[in-house]
Amino acid sequence: MARIVKVKDLPGKRTTTKNNLQILLGEFYESDAIFGKYEYGENNYVDVHSAANALRVAAKRGKFPIKIHQRGNEVYLEKVRV
Repeated sequence: MARIVKVKDLPGKRTTTKNNLQILLGEFYESDAIFGKYEYGENNYVDVHSAANALRVAAKRGKFPIKIHQRGNEVYLEKVRV
């Protein structure tokens, strides 16, 4: 049965830390390369679609101006000029 409990104050917001993909995208963004290829192991992702989607989500959440392109079974990164 659900109930409401009185509290004195709201808890603080959780601060999120960067995950491994965001760290990787940050390193790519700081480098002088415009294009890059993402190489991942077979144990990391089920298929290329999930790898590309994970990179897209990490780029969006990390606010990196990076486009993710999928070409066949490979994933490429491109810096967007702002």
